Amino acid sequence: MKILKTPEQDKILKVPDTEERAHYFWHVENRHDGERLADIAANHGIDPTTGLKWRKEKDHFGDRRRVRKRKAEENDHKLGRPFRVPLHQLEALLDNESNPVRQAPYEVQSARNNIPLAARSLQYNVAKRLDAHLYLAAYSDKLLEKNKKERVQYGNEHGDKPLYGFWDGVHFTDEAHYNPTKDFQMPRILRRFKERLNPANICTRQKKKRDLRTLHMYALVNWYFKSELEFYNNQKDMLEIPKPPRQPVKSKYETPERHHKRVKEWEAKKPPPIEGGPGGHHMTQDYYSKTLLPKSSKSQLDPSYYSPCPES
Repeated sequence: MKILKTPEQDKILKVPDTEERAHYFWHVENRHDGERLADIAANHGIDPTTGLKWRKEKDHFGDRRRVRKRKAEENDHKLGRPFRVPLHQLEALLDNESNPVRQAPYEVQSARNNIPLAARSLQYNVAKRLDAHLYLAAYSDKLLEKNKKERVQYGNEHGDKPLYGFWDGVHFTDEAHYNPTKDFQMPRILRRFKERLNPANICTRQKKKRDLRTLHMYALVNWYFKSELEFYNNQKDMLEIPKPPRQPVKSKYETPERHHKRVKEWEAKKPPPIEGGPGGHHMTQDYYSKTLLPKSSKSQLDPSYYSPCPES
């Protein structure tokens, strides 16, 4: 019975691949005494100058496999087909001035910046070549100048006061808001890895219009006390616009003057528009005084909330 096996090559490969290169390096490192490098190169079907070039590359790149890939990365290109978009055009996507839509999805950024790539291809390019992704952005709420001045003044007046006797009695309150619609979610931004707190990557979150689907929550904490998560709804969110009376319809027997007069009367009876800012995204002073302050006062009077101060 004839055993089938891979036929032997009648000649050595003219264009060495990484495997042939590895064989050459192994032969060089394990050559016999008196064996010349030129003879080793001839046994592997390469010129002695090619062997010298390979050995220099091995000393430079540190290993004997995937040398071509290392060389390509060092020269800022890759093996195989070249990238369709140059590197400088991708780097422009990370700049606020050249790319004003850094917070938009990849489809929008590709269209606005005339990049001939689909969204998935653009995502692969920026991730592979720039180590950049659409991350959740660090953001800061827009602070009114009046509020900023009051907070700085409060910090300057009380910053040096002791922990026990002053700061341990201060209650800190924080709020959070959740809405399932896209516009209320935390913004995203295209940036490199580990550059979240770069000033150019911090977004300013604008005030949103009120929406009854928004869920509002808050909690308070001090040195001894931590409240449970509480849910609230600003009274402004609960204001509903009354349904206006039906607009009068002109009949065929009614004169235009009579119909116009009835329309004027109808407009005068319409409910006035509800004025007010974007409710629900801030806690009103009235709500804070009636709801939160009694809880903080109760926590101060109840000794079960406190633990003994550590001995100095």
